[in-house]
Amino acid sequence: MIAPTAADVGRRVVYCDRAGYSFPEEGVITSFNERWVFVRYGTGSTSAATSRQDLEWLAPPRAVRPQSLATERYQQAWREKDRLR
Repeated sequence: MIAPTAADVGRRVVYCDRAGYSFPEEGVITSFNERWVFVRYGTGSTSAATSRQDLEWLAPPRAVRPQSLATERYQQAWREKDRLR
C-alpha cells in the first residue's frame, strides 16, 4: 500500500493484485485523489484508477546524488589549507 503525495506524481509503482489473479505490472503515477491513484501502465496513453492497497513503490524516492570527486578534492584542499595556517 502506498500513500502518495503531490511530489510522487511521476514516480514508478508496481501493481500487485492481492487476489493473485494477475501478474505484477509497472506503471507511473499521473494523479491521485482521496480514493484512487491513477497510473499509466506500460506504453498506454491513458491512466487506470487503481486502489492504493494494490500498489507498491518500485524504487525509493529520488536519492540524493553523492558529492562529486571534484567537490571532495576541493573540500580536502581547503581542510589542508586551514591545517597549515
